[in-house]
Amino acid sequence: MTATLDARFVKRFPTGLAVAAELADGGVTALFGPSGCGKTTTLRCLAGLDRPDEGVIRLGGETWFDASGRVCLRPQQRGVGLLFQDYALFPHLTVSGNVQFGLAGMPRGERRRLAAETLERLGVAGLDGRYPHQLSGGEQQRVALARVLVCRPRLLLLDEPLTALDAPTRETLRPGLRELLGTIGVPVVLVTHDRTEAVALADHVVILDRGAIHQRGAAAEVFARPSNLTVARIVGVETVQPGRVVRTTDGIAAVAVGPTEVAATISGEPPTDVYVCIRGEEVILLAGGDEIPAVSARNRLPGKVTAVTPEGALVRVRVDVGFPLVALVTRPAAEELGLVPGVRVVALVKAQAVHLISRQ
Repeated sequence: MTATLDARFVKRFPTGLAVAAELADGGVTALFGPSGCGKTTTLRCLAGLDRPDEGVIRLGGETWFDASGRVCLRPQQRGVGLLFQDYALFPHLTVSGNVQFGLAGMPRGERRRLAAETLERLGVAGLDGRYPHQLSGGEQQRVALARVLVCRPRLLLLDEPLTALDAPTRETLRPGLRELLGTIGVPVVLVTHDRTEAVALADHVVILDRGAIHQRGAAAEVFARPSNLTVARIVGVETVQPGRVVRTTDGIAAVAVGPTEVAATISGEPPTDVYVCIRGEEVILLAGGDEIPAVSARNRLPGKVTAVTPEGALVRVRVDVGFPLVALVTRPAAEELGLVPGVRVVALVKAQAVHLISRQ
């Protein structure tokens, strides 16, 4: 059973910035936010590399830090495994040598046995005699993770584990890394500013900005339903527009956004003044002018394409539907629809994909 991490602390800096962290989960937790928001500081405090000014850090009932009780275990006493984004493998050591590095003091035979078992567990058993420059990015990642896990850490900290890899390699490695993190049996805290990485790897997400926590919860829920405007900006909601609720009927709110009316699923009574949030992947575009097809989506919005921007495998399409609406579509879909500025389209958005945030 994975131990529970209970960390509630504040770290202050001479500049006046204070980083407040609160983690109380097992499983995989992602710290998500822009550069300078406090992610790395939180990681360093957990590892014992920085000392908080107040609060507590406990793992599985053992106290690592308690400001009031003047307890602060050194990094080597905490049993933390830290995986850096560049993996920091020693170029002059073989794979086996890199993995055995943290086992100094053990008999040579025991070191070799533990290294071999860990490499086999991570699917890179045949690479023992190779050097880091002879490995692919994915193999380097697994060897670096093996070097951390062979020491049997009680807490695993990952500092942007996929950042050093190119985009195709990151996409290939995410599923395998997620599976590994789910089977190692220790809590994991990872730092990332990549939304796809956070959703793919984490059970829980903590949104940080300027040293403060703005939202926490299940990864998919946090990114789909930000709690305030700051979180919506941080998690990259493509469409955020001010609106006004004009009526509610049977769990559906009708919201005026400029001259356009949008339907949103609600629970309870919403505030009158809101921000309407719609993720780009929730928008479906159909070719056509003002003729609106009969489909299940409540929001069927005719409009005109105003901008088309390629973004890797996807295309960002900006549509004027009475307000600026952003859709993310695949390149083949964009070509099939002939999406260029000036083309008339119909945007389909389900009511449950429209999220409302209070402006009050």
